[in-house]
Amino acid sequence: MVVTKADIGKRVTFKVKACTWPARKETRIIRDVLDSGHVVVRYVGSNGFLLQQDEVISLEGRMFLLMDLETNKKYKWSLESIIAEINRDRSDDWTDYDESDWREGWDEWCEGDYYTLLEEL
Repeated sequence: MVVTKADIGKRVTFKVKACTWPARKETRIIRDVLDSGHVVVRYVGSNGFLLQQDEVISLEGRMFLLMDLETNKKYKWSLESIIAEINRDRSDDWTDYDESDWREGWDEWCEGDYYTLLEEL
């Protein structure tokens, strides 16, 4: 997700992973975009009211730990990088995988060839 100053004031929904609870989505208002690429957001409660505490977050997106099967080295890849690998060097008739079906594409076309996906970070 790329956010610019033009996005200030917009609502964004993030998937939040918790240790003991199922993943849930939280809606936040973008308050500022920092030069570092981090974003200042404020949580929007279920009643729609803004809570008073701002939070600085990174919008790297979903990250995964992969292992190179030849060298056994581990690498952090973004979801965007994984999707690019799935869709790399395909024919003109190829229908690209995207964020909705990337796992199916990874398992079918990439898993076990050069890399294995270990976990989502």
